[in-house]
Amino acid sequence: MMRVQVDTLYKFMKTTYKTKTKSKNKNSGFTLIELIVVISIAAILASIAIPNFTKMIDSNRTTAATNEFVSALVLARSEALTRGVEVKICTSEDLVSCAGNSKRNFANGWIVFTDCNSNNVVDALADCDNDGTADDVETIIKAHSAIKNMKIHKNGLAATRDKIAYTFSGRTSNSVTFNLRKKTPGVATPIIRQIKINRTGRVRTCKPGKC
Repeated sequence: MMRVQVDTLYKFMKTTYKTKTKSKNKNSGFTLIELIVVISIAAILASIAIPNFTKMIDSNRTTAATNEFVSALVLARSEALTRGVEVKICTSEDLVSCAGNSKRNFANGWIVFTDCNSNNVVDALADCDNDGTADDVETIIKAHSAIKNMKIHKNGLAATRDKIAYTFSGRTSNSVTFNLRKKTPGVATPIIRQIKINRTGRVRTCKPGKC
């Protein structure tokens, strides 16, 4: 009699265990509380990562814009020394002529060109060989299209803020500073990078306050 009761109890416990195991396997997954915890952690990590990622992108864009313009300055100086004529960089929106003094943002586009007669125009005929005759064509050495979301402004006299000139000796008429800012419509953004040129024409870049 006792043995029958033990066998019955054993079978009952075995059946109950199997039922619970199957039920557990069928209902496996996240509970609502676990899901909320995971989402909360993901939100916290995103709030930390996204600003840093945006800052990194802005920094890379600033560096790229700075390098592009510095390359243009170095090229202009090198060409002035090589050709023995005045070489200029001016703002240009059509990339074939200077935009004029009212267009002072170099990030909207610029051209590097020989300006033998110093009239700020790419002339079909100019006296580039200094032989007294206007028979040499001034040349656009390089043109660069606009850089999005950037401002590159030159300090100095208002009349020359749309251009910079290198003489045949590779020098500039005075020291020059270019300020780079992030372009935000309707917002006065701070200077994020500076490009400085001394009178010998040499270029260096720096962060504001660390030049």
